[in-house]
Amino acid sequence: MWGLVNILSLVFVFAVAKEPLDIADIEDLATLSLSKRNLDFINGGSGRMRTVQDNVEAFGRYKLRPRVLRNVINVDVSTTILGNKINFPICVAPMAAQRLVHPDGETARPKVTAMEMGTCFGLSIAASASLEEITSAAPEGLKFLQVDPLKELRIVDSLIREGENKGFKGIILGADVAILRGRDTKERTDPIFPPEMKLGIWEFLLAEYNKLRQAEGKSTVNMTYFRKEQPDSSRTWDLVQWFKKYNPPAYHNQRNSHRYICEDAKIAAALGVNAIIVSNHGGRQLEDAPATIDVLKEIVNAVKGQCEVYIDGGIRTGNDVFKAIALGAKAVFVGRPILWGIAYDGKDGAKKVLDILQKELKVTMALAGAPSIADIVEEMVVHKSHFH
Repeated sequence: MWGLVNILSLVFVFAVAKEPLDIADIEDLATLSLSKRNLDFINGGSGRMRTVQDNVEAFGRYKLRPRVLRNVINVDVSTTILGNKINFPICVAPMAAQRLVHPDGETARPKVTAMEMGTCFGLSIAASASLEEITSAAPEGLKFLQVDPLKELRIVDSLIREGENKGFKGIILGADVAILRGRDTKERTDPIFPPEMKLGIWEFLLAEYNKLRQAEGKSTVNMTYFRKEQPDSSRTWDLVQWFKKYNPPAYHNQRNSHRYICEDAKIAAALGVNAIIVSNHGGRQLEDAPATIDVLKEIVNAVKGQCEVYIDGGIRTGNDVFKAIALGAKAVFVGRPILWGIAYDGKDGAKKVLDILQKELKVTMALAGAPSIADIVEEMVVHKSHFH
């Protein structure tokens, strides 16, 4: 019996260690690399994680209606966002503390996305890499900097100015983080942070804040106090006006998907934002918010072309990317799959994730009769209820 168990174990290890063919394979390989605590932190969400699950499942509710006998010998997946050309409409979402999954952390992403693969990535305010590390890893390429509403706007100003100096082209405002929702998985098993890991952007903000306090004759504060005291739940749309002073004004408004999302989208567009990311924070904030793909078209219609619209949440295949574009998204942002890729194989794993999604998108476009991104039209996607 022992020999049989041992042989079966060897066969299993061989099966999961082979070259990953899709994002599900990448997730399986990442699971082997991560502790349960850190895996729970990455995959977890708010409440009972219904929104996390629905983000993924919702894409299956939309069916493709292909066109045939079209010349698809050359499929072009390139596009533009905010006037910047990218090689494919799959961007990397800002995500916190990525050195939880691999020593390279965030520096694995810009090397891949900005320098090697020609797309865009967002850097989280809670990144475990500093602006200097990111700039060193990716001196060129399209980079966006995500910030959250804070009480002391002077330090936010310092961060944005520093980001501009380091080559960041846009600001992503995390507008759905008025408070941080408790997550059942996180509360039960906190992630294991390496003792040497720091949050590079927050370290910068803390240093700037303590400079202000010293100039005002006040004592300095530590990181624990600072991160608890600075998030500002009182901010309203006047914050958008404050952000509009920056040049270039590549400002993105990330909104939580809820029943009033169209009203908020109209407000954002009227205030002159350049783009909206349709997001429910990967299901990590408001439980029971609708899946982002379910509200995408409604938001696109609401803004009436006044700004670009992107989407994140639940994207796992090239088909998902195709559906989002057909329903009006200019590009998609991908989160957890990138973390799985980094956990699996660092920079090369992140590159593999983007490569898989890009190739799958090309195949879907060819089979659906869309030789370019512009040829992906709304009529090619329909909700399954159409057939019942």
